[in-house]
Amino acid sequence: MADVPPVQTAMPTDTEANAPLVQPWEYSLRKYLLLLATLVITVTYAAGFNPPGGVWQVIHEGKLAGDPII
Repeated sequence: MADVPPVQTAMPTDTEANAPLVQPWEYSLRKYLLLLATLVITVTYAAGFNPPGGVWQVIHEGKLAGDPII
């Protein structure tokens, strides 16, 4: 069997290992826009289930149960 030379791996130097990861500004913008969109959708969805003033619980003066009280 032939001798196989050892595989050499490139080890990062101290300055390369401690260097901060630099991400493009588009990635940061995309991350924060996704977070903002999720927050807006969550608040809007919750407001749809809990309208201001509440809802009628029973039929009252021609208002059906479940109609919003505004």
